[in-house]
Amino acid sequence: MRKLTVIGAALLVMSLATTSYAGIDEGDWEVGLGGNFFFSEFHDNYGLSLTLGYFVTAEIEVGGWIAWNNQDLDGTVSEDGDDYEDLEFNKTWWDLAFFVKYYFQVEGEWAPYIGAFIGYESGDLDGGGDFEFDRSGYTVGGVLGVSYFVSEKTVIFFEYQLIWRSADEWEWDEDSDVVIEDDGLAHTFWFGIRMFF
Repeated sequence: MRKLTVIGAALLVMSLATTSYAGIDEGDWEVGLGGNFFFSEFHDNYGLSLTLGYFVTAEIEVGGWIAWNNQDLDGTVSEDGDDYEDLEFNKTWWDLAFFVKYYFQVEGEWAPYIGAFIGYESGDLDGGGDFEFDRSGYTVGGVLGVSYFVSEKTVIFFEYQLIWRSADEWEWDEDSDVVIEDDGLAHTFWFGIRMFF
C-alpha cells in the first residue's frame, strides 16, 4: 500500500512537471466574481465580491475588491438589566479592500498563491425593529488560495481569508450604552471564477 502511495505521488508530480498551462503573464489584468460562506459564532452567512487586479510580474498581482456580505443570526441583548432573548438579527455590510498576492510558478493547471490585504468596512445590524446597530472600521488580513485553469485565461478559484477588524462592537446609538460584541477575527472561504486579459 505504501509503495502504491509513493508511485501515485510520483506520477502526480510528473504530470505537474510535464503539463504546461501558462495562463498568467506580466501585464495581465484580472477580473473576478466570487461568492463566500462564512463561519464564526453565527450562522446562515453568504456574500458576493467583484475583483480587479493587475500583474506587475507573472508572480505578483496588485488590485482591489468590493464585497457585500449578509448574515442571519440569533442573539441576546441586555439593557439596564432587561434581557431580550431569542432575537433574530440580520447583519449586512460592505467592504472595500486593496491586496497584493504572490503566485507560485507551478507547471500545470494549478496556481497556488498567498497574499495580504487592507480595507474598510461599513455595515448595520437590524434586530427586527427592536434594535438597530451600526459599525465601521478598518480591516487587515491574509489570503491563502489556489486557482485552477479551465482554459488558458480562465480559472476557478478557492480562497481562505483570515480577517482582523478594528471595530469589534456594534453600537446602538450615541445615547445608549447597548453594544453587541463581535469577535475581531473572522474566517472566510471564497470561491468563484476569474478571467485574465
